[in-house]
Amino acid sequence: VTTGGIFVILVILLFLRNLRGGIIMAITIPTSMIVTFLFMYIKGYTINMISLTSLSIAIGMVVDNGIVVLENIFQHLERGARPREAALEGAAEVSGAIMASTLTTVVIFFPVVFLGGIVGVLFSQLAFMITIALLSSLVVAMALVPTLASLMLTQIKPRGVLGWLYEKSELGFKALESGYRFLLGVAIHNKLLTFTLIVAVTLSSVLLVPYVGTEFMPQNDNGFLQASIELPPGTKKEVTAKYARELSARLYKAIPEIQAMLTSWGKSSDSAIGASFGGQQQGDNYATVFMSLVSKRKRARSNKEVSESLQHLTTIFPGALVKISAEDQMQSMIFGGGKPITVEIYGENEYVASTLATTIEQKLKKIPGTIEVEISRRDGVPEMAVMVDREKAAMMGVNMYTVGNTVRTAFNGITVSKFREAGKEHDIYLRLRAKDRSSLKKLMYLKIPTVAGGYVDLGNIATLEQSQGPVAIERKNQQRIVKVSAGIMGRDLGSVSKDVETMLKTVKTPEGFSIQLAGAREEQNESFSLLMLAMGLGALLVYFVMAAQFESLRDPFIILFTIPFAMMGALWSFVISGQTLSMLSFVGLIMLVGIVVNNGIVLVDYINILRARGMGVIEAVMQGGTSRLRPVLMTTITTIIGMIPLSQSTGEGSEMWVAMATVVIGGLIVSTFITLFFVPIMYTFFELGHQRRIDRKLARRKKQHLTELELAKEQNA
Repeated sequence: VTTGGIFVILVILLFLRNLRGGIIMAITIPTSMIVTFLFMYIKGYTINMISLTSLSIAIGMVVDNGIVVLENIFQHLERGARPREAALEGAAEVSGAIMASTLTTVVIFFPVVFLGGIVGVLFSQLAFMITIALLSSLVVAMALVPTLASLMLTQIKPRGVLGWLYEKSELGFKALESGYRFLLGVAIHNKLLTFTLIVAVTLSSVLLVPYVGTEFMPQNDNGFLQASIELPPGTKKEVTAKYARELSARLYKAIPEIQAMLTSWGKSSDSAIGASFGGQQQGDNYATVFMSLVSKRKRARSNKEVSESLQHLTTIFPGALVKISAEDQMQSMIFGGGKPITVEIYGENEYVASTLATTIEQKLKKIPGTIEVEISRRDGVPEMAVMVDREKAAMMGVNMYTVGNTVRTAFNGITVSKFREAGKEHDIYLRLRAKDRSSLKKLMYLKIPTVAGGYVDLGNIATLEQSQGPVAIERKNQQRIVKVSAGIMGRDLGSVSKDVETMLKTVKTPEGFSIQLAGAREEQNESFSLLMLAMGLGALLVYFVMAAQFESLRDPFIILFTIPFAMMGALWSFVISGQTLSMLSFVGLIMLVGIVVNNGIVLVDYINILRARGMGVIEAVMQGGTSRLRPVLMTTITTIIGMIPLSQSTGEGSEMWVAMATVVIGGLIVSTFITLFFVPIMYTFFELGHQRRIDRKLARRKKQHLTELELAKEQNA
C-alpha cells in the first residue's frame, strides 16, 4: 500500500510539476483512507489480506477525482483567474463528471456485496472498502481540494532552475497534445476506416480465447508440501513407521529448500479406522509427511515445481500408494481437503457402483494432467470378530454389554483414575499386560464376569471369526455415493474438466445410476455464473447512472462502447502474463466495467459543456479531447501505478491477487487508448447524425410553412 501511494504521488508531481499541487494530492490519500478505516471499525472488519488488498487497489483510484478537479483548477489559473475564482469555477465545472465517474465505479460493486457462496465471503469486504474509499475521495475532491488550492496555489510557474524545467517539460506536454489533436483529427475525418480498424482488431482478439485457461482459484504457493503413504489394510503400525522414516529421509535429501518436516503415522487411540482428520486418513497403515519450505524470496522454485520434481519417489515402495503434492491451504479450506476433479457416482448397488468407479478411474488416469486418481470407497481392514452365542451367555448370566466392555478394557484399555503429583495430573490406564494379550488363544481364556458374581471364560460363550472391518458408506442428498477424484498438474482446471466431461459421455451409465462432475469444477461454474450476473447488473446500473448524469440515453451508450475494448485488453494480459481466468481475475473484469467508463465520462461531459457554450460538434470534440488528455492520462496512470506493486508481489499467498491486478492493468491500458479515439468518433457520428435529422426536420417544417403561406396568398388573391 505504501509503495503504491508513493508511486502515485510521483506521477502527480510529474504531470503537475508543482510541489504545492503534489502536496494537496498527497493529503487527499490519507484523508480518504482514514475515513475508510473508520467505517472498517464500525463494520467490525479486521486488518487482513483482503482488507490490505482492497486498500492497495483503492490507493490509485482515490486520487482520480482530486486529479480531475486540481487539473481543471490549474487550467483556470493559467488563463489568469485568481486562486479563489479558479478553485470555485474549476471544481464546479467538473463536479458532475467526477460524481458520475465515482458512482459508476461504486455501483459496479453493489451487486457483489449481495452475492452468496464463497464469492460473497471473499469479496463483500473488498467491495465495501473500495466503495467507502471512493465515496470519501469524492467528498475530499469536492470540498478539501478546492479549499487547499485556493489557499496554496498562489503561483503556477516556479522560478529559477525549476522554472526552466517547467518550461521545457511544458513544451513536451504541448507536443503530446498537438500530436494527439492531429491524430484525432485524422480519425474523425476518416471515421469509417478508423471504426473498421478498431473493430477488426477487437474481433481478431477473440481468437485468443482458446489460449486462456480457467480455474476456480489460482494455485497459491504458501510454501507447504505434503506426502502420504497408504499401505495394504492390516499393516502394523511399526511397519508403517519404517516406511514413513525412509520416505522422510529421501525427501529431506531431495529438497534443498526444505525448512521443517513433520512425520506422523498410525492413528490416535480413540479414532476409528479410516476416519479422516483434516482431510488425512488415519489408521495403522497410513503415514503423512508435512514439509515447510523457506520463504518464496529465498528459493527459485515454487512449491508446485518442487512437488513435480519429486514424483519419481511415488514408486519407490512396491505395493504402497505414495502421493506427493503441493498443499494449497485456501482450496483445502474451501473443499475440505478434496481434489479439484471429483466424479460422483450415485446408486444403491455397491457392486455396480464399485465396478463403475473402477472404469472411470482407469479412464481418468489416461487424461493428460490428472494425477493421484483414487476411489473414495476402500477395502475394509482385516479384523477378528468375537461372535457371542447369546443363548449360552444368557444361561450363564452374561449380557452383551459386559462382554463388549470387558474385551475392550482388556485390549484397548480405559482410564480408571488419575494420579496427582506436584500439581500435575496423570491418567491411570488399565488393560491386560502385553504377554496376556499377545495371542488369540489367550483371548479365549479371558474371564467375563457374570451377574451372580462369578466368572466364565470367553471361549465358553463365543467364537472368533476373521472378517473385514465395516466400509464407510457415503451419502449425499440421501443417496449412496462413490467418488472418483484426481489432482491436476501441468494443465488448468478448465481444460482438464472439458476432457473429463467428454470422457464421461463415453461411459455407459447403468439403470438406477447417475454420474456427475463435481469438485472445484462445480464451484467454478456456480461462482462464474454469480459473477456474470453481477457484471450484467453492474453494467446496467452504470448505464443508469450515466443516463441520469447526461440526461440522455445516447451519450451513455457511446461510453459503454469502451467496455468491450477493456475486455480485449484483459484478454491480451491473460495471454501475455500466462494468468488464467479464475474467480479473482473475474472480479478484476467486473472492476474494469466500472473503471474504464470514467475517462469517457470526463471526456463527453466536457465536450457537452463546450457545445453548450456554442461550439460546433467537430470543434467541441477536438477541443474537449485535447483539454482532457492530461487528466485522462493522469487518472489512468495513477490507477495502474497503484496496482503495479500488487501485480508484482511475491509474498506467500500473493497469487490470489496478482491475476486481478494484471487484468485491470491490461484492460485500462487498452481501453484508455481506445477511449481517446473511439469515443470522440462515436460521439461525432451520433451527434452529426442527430444534427442532420434535426436540420431535415426543420427544412421540412420550413418548406411546409412556405407552402401554407403561398396557399394563403392565393386564397386572398
